[in-house]
Amino acid sequence: LDKNLIDLIPPEDHATAAKHFETLHTTGKSTGEVPYVKKDGTVSHWIVDAVKLSDNRFMGFTKDISKMRSIEDALVISEERLRQGQKLSKTGHWDWFMESGELRWSEEVFKIFGQDPDHFPVTAESFEQTIHPDDLNAFVEERERALAEERDINIEHRIVLPDGSARWVHELA
Repeated sequence: LDKNLIDLIPPEDHATAAKHFETLHTTGKSTGEVPYVKKDGTVSHWIVDAVKLSDNRFMGFTKDISKMRSIEDALVISEERLRQGQKLSKTGHWDWFMESGELRWSEEVFKIFGQDPDHFPVTAESFEQTIHPDDLNAFVEERERALAEERDINIEHRIVLPDGSARWVHELA
């Protein structure tokens, strides 16, 4: 190559690369993601693990993670589209991991239920406490039947919002 290593790094990433080099010089090792400009001008992303062997000798191991980075970028875009779609349609999604009891709500489910994500403990019990008292037994019975029969649940019921008002929701699971 007729270039210095820094010449292969996009200018906007020079400061980050300089920090990796500084860490390598001062601590004797450095690990990080570094973008490189290829001959055709495209940028590839690499994980670099480097160690200092002596004052002027270094050894590094690299792995091209461009494909992984591209997949991650596509996932971020897809998640944002999902958030936008749920917001526009006023629908949400949730996941219930029955073995651990963990329940996860999307941002829009918190909005539908009028709950603050920072202050509402998302558990099966707290969820059931939001169900209107007149609908709770029917909901629990339908859920248990669906679990026993290993089928989807499709139910409409009311929830009680923090201000005491009721809202109808339709759940598919």
